[in-house]
Amino acid sequence: MRRIALPAALCFAITLTVSSTSMASAPAGTPLNISPVQVGQPVHIHGMSISVPPKQMTICGSAAGPGIMRSACVSNTGTRVLDVAPQQLTHTHEQSTHESRVEWNECRDTTYQTFGAWRSKTVRIRLNRSGVPRRLTNIDSTIREAASTLTRAKNDCGRADKVNVRLRYAGSTHAASLVKEGRRNREATCTGQADGQNTISFGRDMWTSEEQILGVTCFYLLNARSARNGTPQLAEADVMFNQLANWQDQDLGDCSNRNSFALSNTAVHEFGHVLGLAHPSEDPSKHPSLTMGYGSVDYCDTYGLTLGSGDLNGLESLY
Repeated sequence: MRRIALPAALCFAITLTVSSTSMASAPAGTPLNISPVQVGQPVHIHGMSISVPPKQMTICGSAAGPGIMRSACVSNTGTRVLDVAPQQLTHTHEQSTHESRVEWNECRDTTYQTFGAWRSKTVRIRLNRSGVPRRLTNIDSTIREAASTLTRAKNDCGRADKVNVRLRYAGSTHAASLVKEGRRNREATCTGQADGQNTISFGRDMWTSEEQILGVTCFYLLNARSARNGTPQLAEADVMFNQLANWQDQDLGDCSNRNSFALSNTAVHEFGHVLGLAHPSEDPSKHPSLTMGYGSVDYCDTYGLTLGSGDLNGLESLY
């Protein structure tokens, strides 16, 4: 797997601790000052826009781009709306190390964090072609390969495939996305308009003019039902890629102008969210060698094309 060096400013020693949490009922969280509770009302938290979900449900969103990692969850208990951090939902494990070089080795960095899991062993995703850039002539094979990387545990660490779930590309759809494009220089919103389909789409207005977001994944979680190992059950997950990004769905070559992004690379990252993986950290300087870390959404990088130990551990904890 080809590695592209990140800026030297991101290389520094850190100290992490080991922690583990789980949830089998309604999530813990910080009450938001929303009265009366209105389903569909957008809430702006942690740099994200999330709509208030129906009762006993949680909507989460994750966004990533060069130098940007964000996640937020909003839960509706029926009487309160909660701001829920990913680690309050389900399992998390952080690598305990004093050596920054561990985080730069995908086989030694075991850090992961998760949102939830699917009950079914087969998760189907479909593509809404209305906004796909014309230059992405291999979009179907790119989606299949990205899905296969996750569910067949493709890695360079010599680890066997122990991930017991399949992410299957089921072709085209006209279904709308949970991700609603932003307007007038506002961020995209994770809406409450679920339709039961897991949709991939491309949108133009996804974030503010000062930031470039490559992908946003929004998904529903059922509050009071657990899927596997005490984790919340995923009910729908939709992905929107930035239509205006300079995507390539073939070899990036030497990427000498450093202005291109490998769609397959970012797709593995976003599909990791679809299967319930969260960012290992919201700090872009941490865990750059992991698929769910910063390296999979930076210019020219191909970190996401194979999984690291943390990515594998997260998937195996869910499936």
